[in-house]
Amino acid sequence: ITVEATIPEDKKLQVVVEDHGVGMDERIRKQLFTPNQIVCTGTQREKGMGIALFLCKEFIEKYNGSITARSASGEGATFTIQLPSHSI
Repeated sequence: ITVEATIPEDKKLQVVVEDHGVGMDERIRKQLFTPNQIVCTGTQREKGMGIALFLCKEFIEKYNGSITARSASGEGATFTIQLPSHSI
């Protein structure tokens, strides 16, 4: 996992979290930020229920930020969080 934080010219804090795990297909990616009951299996066969990213999104949006995800099966995932500088 790599984590990079920058403050580009638009003055928003940007945090990028990237992993090289199993990735996810489009169906799962579309449901990431909703409270769902999809059980996913990670790189070490750990199971996820889909609530953590929903909570992350809720907290980030409370501070006028955003979170997005890019991923494909077998290619890991990249999450990008942006927060206004006045909220940090």
